Amino acid sequence: MNNIRILSIVIIILLTACKDQAVSQMGKGPLEPNTNSYEETVSKTEENGTPYLSITMTDKQLQNHYYYYDLSKKSLEEAAVTKDTAQYPLGALDRKHNLLFYSEKVSTGGDQLMMLDLKTGEKKQLTTELFAINSIIPIWEHEKVILAAVDKVKSAVQIYGYDHQSGKLTNWFPSDNDDTSVESLHYHASTGKLYAVLFSDQERDKLTDKANLAKAADVKASPHWVMEYDMQGKALGEVYRADEKISFFVLSQDKKFALIRSAPTVFQAKKIYVYDMGSGSKQELDSKGLSSIQFASFSPNPDQEGFYFTGIVHSMEEPGKITGGPPNSLYFYELKSGKISRIFGQDSMYINNFILLQ
Repeated sequence: MNNIRILSIVIIILLTACKDQAVSQMGKGPLEPNTNSYEETVSKTEENGTPYLSITMTDKQLQNHYYYYDLSKKSLEEAAVTKDTAQYPLGALDRKHNLLFYSEKVSTGGDQLMMLDLKTGEKKQLTTELFAINSIIPIWEHEKVILAAVDKVKSAVQIYGYDHQSGKLTNWFPSDNDDTSVESLHYHASTGKLYAVLFSDQERDKLTDKANLAKAADVKASPHWVMEYDMQGKALGEVYRADEKISFFVLSQDKKFALIRSAPTVFQAKKIYVYDMGSGSKQELDSKGLSSIQFASFSPNPDQEGFYFTGIVHSMEEPGKITGGPPNSLYFYELKSGKISRIFGQDSMYINNFILLQ
């Protein structure tokens, strides 16, 4: 399962650029409820329907910090802290209902989906079937949590829906499909649709092995495609397909454009493009001073043309030289001017992921 993003638990990861593919963390035991060695920290927040970013960070003490970034107020608030036990530190805050959904390693094996009530501090384990989780998207209006995850039977990362009413976890892919895998997920709140970057595990492994054996830089990437889903797990059709390795595909609020990070060959560095959904044209963005970009989201404000992203901004005068500061940060990229503004970052913490919610 070499397509599972797993973060190594070593301090050097916090001080170096984020790699495209993470490695398994070692030496951490499961977090058991009600232990004396660790106490989860929670804070109360008021119900708020305005758009916000849910941000997950990990510090040098191997604790995960979960933040709200209010896009209208441009304010940051820490909502919770948990011990880092999962293979990939991951969480998503539901601000309206004061809940945190996150991944945690359990004593019975594997990483499972947890729900933490930020008002009461009560923790509930929602799943038992999983091995690892790569994405968490809480969608309360549909009473679901959407996951990109691996269960204990299959080897591919696939889409799962957890239903709050029934308490059941459902794989959206056929039971006999253990080849189609998920690279990334994007939930489009305006339309209530999910967009998944998909690929064939077997095809990707075959081409990667070919490139490694030949020591060739020109081996084409395996085909990747983007599928649109409704919240019942029904595939509505492809919206994009190319022979390129795509790390993310994010739609603008009006669905006229998509932000794509991709590369045409196995080992080529990925670039960022703005894709016109109507004409099919693709324009490369100037990203010479950027590296380690993993997550991105268009601004929900129609008057603000640009996108948020996590990464590292290098010195433009001396290419390759990092300008200093945190290991990575949250930035905003203005599409018209190309201006990049730093929003948030801490020297002692690494931003593992963020998601746009409301």
